[in-house]
Amino acid sequence: MDLCRYFHTKWSTILLLLLILYLYNRDTCTWREFPGPEAPDIASEAGVYFVNTSRCRMCAMDAVSPKALSFVQRLGPFKCSKVQLLRAATIKGHNYLIRDLVELDLWRCCAVRRLRDVFCAYQQLQYCTDFRTHVLGIQSFALDPRSEYMRVPDGLQMLRVYCWVDFGRVIFHDVLLFVPPPHATHLVPERGEGVPSVRLSVLVLGIDSLSHLHYRRSFPHVAAYIRHLPHTELWGYNRVGDNSYPNIVPLLTGLTAQELERRCLRRRRSYDECRFLWNEFHDAGYMTAFGEDTAKGGTFTYRKRGFEHQPTDFYLRPVLQEMRLHTTYEARGDFDVKCTAGRRYEEVLFDFVQRLMPHMQQRDFFAFMWQTQGVHDYFNYARIADQDYLQLLQQLHQSRILDNTLVLLLSDHGLRFDPFAKTFQGMQEASQPLGIALYPPWLQRHFPFAMRNLHRNAHRLVTTFDLHETLKDVMDLKGRLRDASIRNRSHRLGNPRGVSLFLPIPEQRDCRSAHIPDHYCLCHTLKQIPKDTPTVQRIAGFIVSHINHLLRPYPQCRQLSLEEIDRAYVRRDHGAAVGSTDQSTITVLVVTEPGNGHFAGTALASNVTALHGRITRSDAYGAQAYCIRDFRFEMYCYCG
Repeated sequence: MDLCRYFHTKWSTILLLLLILYLYNRDTCTWREFPGPEAPDIASEAGVYFVNTSRCRMCAMDAVSPKALSFVQRLGPFKCSKVQLLRAATIKGHNYLIRDLVELDLWRCCAVRRLRDVFCAYQQLQYCTDFRTHVLGIQSFALDPRSEYMRVPDGLQMLRVYCWVDFGRVIFHDVLLFVPPPHATHLVPERGEGVPSVRLSVLVLGIDSLSHLHYRRSFPHVAAYIRHLPHTELWGYNRVGDNSYPNIVPLLTGLTAQELERRCLRRRRSYDECRFLWNEFHDAGYMTAFGEDTAKGGTFTYRKRGFEHQPTDFYLRPVLQEMRLHTTYEARGDFDVKCTAGRRYEEVLFDFVQRLMPHMQQRDFFAFMWQTQGVHDYFNYARIADQDYLQLLQQLHQSRILDNTLVLLLSDHGLRFDPFAKTFQGMQEASQPLGIALYPPWLQRHFPFAMRNLHRNAHRLVTTFDLHETLKDVMDLKGRLRDASIRNRSHRLGNPRGVSLFLPIPEQRDCRSAHIPDHYCLCHTLKQIPKDTPTVQRIAGFIVSHINHLLRPYPQCRQLSLEEIDRAYVRRDHGAAVGSTDQSTITVLVVTEPGNGHFAGTALASNVTALHGRITRSDAYGAQAYCIRDFRFEMYCYCG
């Protein structure tokens, strides 16, 4: 009996060891549960994968891994050092400048004893192009100690205001925006005035360089608030390009950046002849708005010609451009962020959204808003943005705008230049931007088949091409989202580049069919390999040679040389033979001189003659590229 028990125990131990070895060597991902109530709902069918289909397995990483948490730092104090003496407001259809400071505040901030010692003037500004405004006139005025309100003409929309004391000492300088009330615009009919009864507005809230996992780390208040709203998180959302432009263009046009250039930018260098989603929505009877919190780094203005005519009904660009030229300065503190008077640039963007809310309450709208400042450059800045977006979502909810609005809370990619981007997890997160869709409850009741597909697509490979098709469906809910229409469209659906999320994303979709370059594709298993192998060394040399080839038309840029090979990874599709690298792609990270540039490129192991996707950079190059104005190649240029 003891002998039987001995052999039983021995074989049980052997079987257990074999099972552990099998699980250890199986093609799987390392992942552990998020602590506490913030755990993402990814354990149902995805297991240890964000996406787990026949052609794509996207590993689920831990947002609060020890490596990620090592980059979390205590936020030091920082603020805009100047004061917000005046702000703009439209009250009962009339424009006012409102004084926010009393005499005691002026003494503390500016050493000014009396309000009547302050002299002010404003310039009336009008949009001409994205790079030029027209001054309509100038008007001086004095602050009235008896009233906080000063009336200005109702037709004004943009003012540059400055106030001074002591024969020229400026104490306030800002650009202020007025948004006319809905009854004064007559842009599109109000709800109920001949428009379809079932309509859905769209609000895109873009946050630059925010990966899905960094959102989980840094937006606990927003995540907790959204948990109580109908929503779907897109865990398989994969970037298709390196920076903002090649990821935003497919969202707004359904085209790649190269296709857009061939279609509408050959004859003119401005974007006026290009067709964007806001044009489609405007033609369908929607009010449109476009706002970014940057002027220098705007999506269509950074090293580009922008628009010569205002692209949307409401447009924030001219305000930010005037701020950049006349009123900008850097905040005090740990972050290099821009201020105007007493406001950070992103606060100007949020104020723009809030001023549009009366229109949003009464009209169908398409609004595209994008924040870049702070979140683009700093790992820890996203925690500051958490409170801003919480307040904005609360306001949208309390004003009942969410009752008729699809909100896309999304990003273009993860952090690219912060030190975290150089880690393995940071490199992976760079290709998995945030993607969340919030929608009103009645959408589920009216269109159950479409919404079932949306929920299932939470764990499918998704790109901005799909988001474009999704938003096109929003313009015709009854025609395109009825159950019969969804059945018919699903039956005829192949495996195209862009698929509406209201349709089933094909189970056999992979990065090739989704038009995701291999360098950004997260459907592979990555394994670090020795960096001294001949194949890795050939790819590293080819990366540097290719950069130098790109820079050949720019003699002001120095030719680069290989300083060292940092790391190398083999990308293997699941199902490929273990140990086989002939048909695998290899990603190599290199450091170049001069400039200590950190670059990464991907090539086929068996044919090192072409790169799969663009060469990316993970360190900030800043002033190194001062001598080149081509946005496509500036990240490679070291000006000699």
